[in-house]
Amino acid sequence: MIDKMKDGVAGKVMDDELDEYVNVDATDYYTAEAELTALFDNDDDGRQVDDDNAAILALMEFERGRKAFIKNLVAEGMEMADAKLAYDAAKADMVRVSLGIPETEEEE
Repeated sequence: MIDKMKDGVAGKVMDDELDEYVNVDATDYYTAEAELTALFDNDDDGRQVDDDNAAILALMEFERGRKAFIKNLVAEGMEMADAKLAYDAAKADMVRVSLGIPETEEEE
């Protein structure tokens, strides 16, 4: 990403008030490089990730495995559309658990 910043690559976002895409204000290349270098050059201070951030990291890892999750279900005989729904349900369940929301009871 820093190399892209150095090359002048930037993003745009839709400004709803102007109804047009506008440039994203981003940190300059030198600041980003200094922050990244400091981050990786400093010693591990032994702090642990709190539960909320651990849940976010777990969900990000789960999302990275989306394709494999779906392909495994299809390999087991599930239809593609159903496998995608199963993935969405599993992800929703992870979010529910991380937020401490109880399971909903099905109505008869």
